Amino acid sequence: MDDEEATRALANAVGPFCDWAGLLNWLGLTEKDSLGLVSDGQLLNVRTLEGDVLFPSSQLGPNGELVARLREVLKVLRGSLDEWSIALWIVNKDIQDGVSNLERLQPAKLRP
Repeated sequence: MDDEEATRALANAVGPFCDWAGLLNWLGLTEKDSLGLVSDGQLLNVRTLEGDVLFPSSQLGPNGELVARLREVLKVLRGSLDEWSIALWIVNKDIQDGVSNLERLQPAKLRP
């Protein structure tokens, strides 16, 4: 599998995504504010082979809210995993109960 095929496989596993424009529109933020969320470790972004910045939609609730406790997880995982690996970890579902790691971060009443 070459780099392009690997990236496509990861994108299929992790997506859907928002690009910068979509994220700014969805959250009603300025670019500066969204960059602050990324640099502050509250929002995960990944880069394509072409250098495009994408944001996994799974880290945002239906109304654009950031998932509670995601910042804590990103802080820990960024020390040992790259952004694509973190994105994959977030959406990975437990084979026993089908609940993703991201869903486990949400209060039980908000889980699907």
